[in-house]
Amino acid sequence: MPGIESFVGRLHPTKPGLLPARSHLSCRSLNAARSFATQPQKPHLHQQKCHASVSASSSDPPAEQEQAKEEVEAALRRAQQAFESAQIKLEHVDRLPSARIRRQLPKVVRDALQLGRAPLLLAVVWASHCFGPAIQAVGAVAVGMAMAVWGRKKGALSPSGAASAFCVGAATLAPSFRCGVTLLAFYASSSKITAFREEAKAVDEAFKEGGQRDWKQVCCNALIPAGIALAFGYWTGGADVVLSTASASHATRALGGFLGYYACCCGDTWASELGQLSEATPRLITSLRPVRKGTNGGVTLLGLAASVAGGLFTGMTFYAAGLLSPTLRAVGGQASIATSQWALIPIGLAAGLFGSILDSVLGATVQFSGFNRTTSKVTSKQGADVVHISGSLGGVAEACCLQPIDVIKTRLQLDHAGKYKGIYHCGQTVIKEEGVKALWKGLTPFATHLTLKYALRMGTNAVYQGLLRDQEGNLSQTRRLMAGFCAGITEALVIVTPFEVVKIRLQQQKGTSKELLRYKGPVHAAVTIVRTDGLFGLWAGATPTVLRNGTNQMCLFWAKNNLDRLYWGKVEGDGKQLTPLQSMASGFSAAVLGPCATGPFDVIKTRLMAQEKSAGPVRYRGLFHALVTIPREEGIRALWRGLLPRLMRIPPGQAIVWAVSDQITGYFEKRAKQDA
Repeated sequence: MPGIESFVGRLHPTKPGLLPARSHLSCRSLNAARSFATQPQKPHLHQQKCHASVSASSSDPPAEQEQAKEEVEAALRRAQQAFESAQIKLEHVDRLPSARIRRQLPKVVRDALQLGRAPLLLAVVWASHCFGPAIQAVGAVAVGMAMAVWGRKKGALSPSGAASAFCVGAATLAPSFRCGVTLLAFYASSSKITAFREEAKAVDEAFKEGGQRDWKQVCCNALIPAGIALAFGYWTGGADVVLSTASASHATRALGGFLGYYACCCGDTWASELGQLSEATPRLITSLRPVRKGTNGGVTLLGLAASVAGGLFTGMTFYAAGLLSPTLRAVGGQASIATSQWALIPIGLAAGLFGSILDSVLGATVQFSGFNRTTSKVTSKQGADVVHISGSLGGVAEACCLQPIDVIKTRLQLDHAGKYKGIYHCGQTVIKEEGVKALWKGLTPFATHLTLKYALRMGTNAVYQGLLRDQEGNLSQTRRLMAGFCAGITEALVIVTPFEVVKIRLQQQKGTSKELLRYKGPVHAAVTIVRTDGLFGLWAGATPTVLRNGTNQMCLFWAKNNLDRLYWGKVEGDGKQLTPLQSMASGFSAAVLGPCATGPFDVIKTRLMAQEKSAGPVRYRGLFHALVTIPREEGIRALWRGLLPRLMRIPPGQAIVWAVSDQITGYFEKRAKQDA
């Protein structure tokens, strides 16, 4: 039989002998338990009773000792029953609604404060936009500061991330009420969606991008829309305007771009967070094969539905913000929004779905995920398509930077009469006669063709190298040259030739009036060429293009690999990541050889592509006829005409491409080596 001290100790483990204070109980059993439980608070009385009992037991007869023992046991049993009865009644009280309310009240108050934070910030933004640009800026600073402090307090932002969040937040909130409301709605909804059933989400903690966001991550996510919002504020003077589809202004385009950006982001965030809760097995978007939960590029119906809901939410928020905008009310714009701006809602919906699908495609190619059987975790590893995307990014950068040099090169190669005396004179003449914008003629097909060309070039080169490796995985120099040549042939036939034909036709046009130009734009040029010259008119000059690109890429990939080894000790697959300057140096050097070797092919290609069959008999009947005719009429040096502009464009362009490509492929190469 346990002693009284041990029994009373079970009533309250931290303070033996004290019953926990609970709700009001008047039952006899509870009072008895409390009365019994409080007796050990006077240890000296308790000890005296125990000593008296012991001394009496030593002198009393055995029958009396047995009777005393039974009385003590009976008292302990009654106390135990009273305690159990009290526990039952206390548990009953705990289940009463009033008790649950008292326990949950702090959480309810905390949640109410969190839910009220967004409306409070919204009210501040609305009020600040009622009093002109100066007060708008003050309100934007206050709300931006509150958002940064909130993110820092939650541990989501590092100090630099909080400072950046304040800057981009204030820049977004100040110019437009609709921009500010859209930002707040995205921020609040994304936080709630991320926290929703967080414990049930299936992405492994080792895979999730945990930790605080620094200034780089904040700027990557929010700097572009902040710039759009500032441009919008500059064009409108800090006032909202009605979006017009009839005569689109700069402000309309900016506001539409802002809506599309955040609709994409919101749709992608909702899809990523809610899609993990789906019980269905995700499927990789590029192949529709089943993959594990948490795999980048995996999609479910729930995730796609969530992306639609996120885009719809953004569109409706943007529409509602227009109805509430103080500046639109001042000019009577509410009526126009209510009747003519319903298209904003489906635009937001479509953008949300597009953003989710685009992110999934990039995740399946750039950020491919796998399941590590050793650790039983979802992990990142290099995907087969990584080089495709990285090459594309470099191609866009090259096109935007070096398009004027390509225009000058084309004009020089088509100059039969010797109008231009050199690079500088050609550029000066084009600007004087046609304006500065003429130097960017054909930019759209040029940038598009470079994007696709570099994606195809990098990818097919990797495929051909894989096919030509021996059983040990080694690649000889001869086979490396063969892989580069095959990659050049592939890009020439699939991408380069048709885009070059369109680009050259646009670049050879002279004049500033669109009404007087034969080709109004890239699409119109392509349609016109097919209509007048047939489908194969887009592949005019394919033979010299194949020879030029095949030779170029054969030299490029071979030289780049060997220069990396010579300059920096970089061996393919060793996980070493070159710095951008190192990549630019080796890429620039490797790209010098190709243009010198392929100059005649490039000139002949340009001449053949510029010919229009619909204009009458063509001057050059083919590759060999041009190869004979050009030196006979213009001299042998004419075959290398435009070489200097090519050397001014291609090596710097390849430096840009390899600087971007090596950083991305080097990162995934390093990750793959770590995973292995």
